Amino acid sequence: MKNLAAILIADDIKHHITIGGGKAKVQIDSPKHVKIQRGELLRWRIK
Repeated sequence: MKNLAAILIADDIKHHITIGGGKAKVQIDSPKHVKIQRGELLRWRIK
């Protein structure tokens, strides 16, 4: 099985993933534009 991040980054489509029962959300807009949100009160962090 391929690495999940590698599969998502290889795609140009936006992905919204819920991790840990909704504790973190990941959105990948492009290979260098990855946003991670943990908790409702935290803002998107771009990596």
